[in-house]
Amino acid sequence: GIEREVPMVVGAEDGAGFSGDCLIDDSKILGLTLEMVDRQGIRSRDAAVYAMSVVEDEAPKVRVLAPQRREELVTPRGTVLVAFEAKDDFGLSSLRIRYQSASATNDRPSAIELDLAGETNGVVRRRFEWRLSTLQPPLLEGSMVEFWVEATDRNDVGAPGVGRSDRYLLRVVTEAEKRAD
Repeated sequence: GIEREVPMVVGAEDGAGFSGDCLIDDSKILGLTLEMVDRQGIRSRDAAVYAMSVVEDEAPKVRVLAPQRREELVTPRGTVLVAFEAKDDFGLSSLRIRYQSASATNDRPSAIELDLAGETNGVVRRRFEWRLSTLQPPLLEGSMVEFWVEATDRNDVGAPGVGRSDRYLLRVVTEAEKRAD
């Protein structure tokens, strides 16, 4: 029911290929038909209808695999293993760990950019050894840090999708409390 025509360009001199661009901006479009015309202007009869469906891009899904508990006890000089899986229907463009003081209400959490190592396919699994001694300002015993993993997809039409994992807490304790844990 949506009648549009888009001209196609025959590629090679032998006519073996063709190309054309059209914007698919309506979810009601269910198919397309290629109408062929030869060099003498004769149109093909009974053109085939090719079924298609418009699929909306979804934001990435991110799941933290480690740590397993939602609240971990850590020391200011400790290391936290963060393992996660990120999935997207069209692939990923970036990964990061976001963190902030658990008492912060700002909209600008800090970020640690993670290397995709050229891997942009639909599923990425990573492990990151987070050295807490590198954080600035340094962590103080009694403080809490909230973190999550964030993934951005490769959508270059409109705004890219951003997916976030659940949030986790790191409670900074003394070495004796950590050993007791």
